[in-house]
Amino acid sequence: MAPSKPVKRSWEDYFIPGTTVLRNKFTGPGRPYGETDPDIFRQLEEQFTAIRLIELWSQPIIGQFDYEHMKSIHKYIFQDVYEWAGEERTAPDVPMMKNDHLYYPAGQILTSEAEKQYSLIAESNYLRGLSREIFVSELAERWSGLNVV
Repeated sequence: MAPSKPVKRSWEDYFIPGTTVLRNKFTGPGRPYGETDPDIFRQLEEQFTAIRLIELWSQPIIGQFDYEHMKSIHKYIFQDVYEWAGEERTAPDVPMMKNDHLYYPAGQILTSEAEKQYSLIAESNYLRGLSREIFVSELAERWSGLNVV
């Protein structure tokens, strides 16, 4: 089955109006877009994702450790938190900055860079068989490349 196309969103669509909190599934009376208190939201996100991570530990999602596989894992982990879990970011279409890190803009550049980073991991035999020192160095390099996607 071909992956579905992500819903096109603007950058503002990801956030609850008037806040810096991402729209989320923790809705209720007076909270049509989800929990607005950042501290409560963070606690809820941590609790729900911890449960999903424990489930993944016992029943991993089998795949090729490529971009599509990682989106499937993201969807599973965050399915209780975000409507858009596992979807490729569709905004902003310009590079964004968060916590002093520059991220790729949404779209083909992001997709290409993500696929490139996962290809580099595959080409290095998924970092298997390396000494601890080389493994840590290579993992840090790959993680920094993926983290800005």
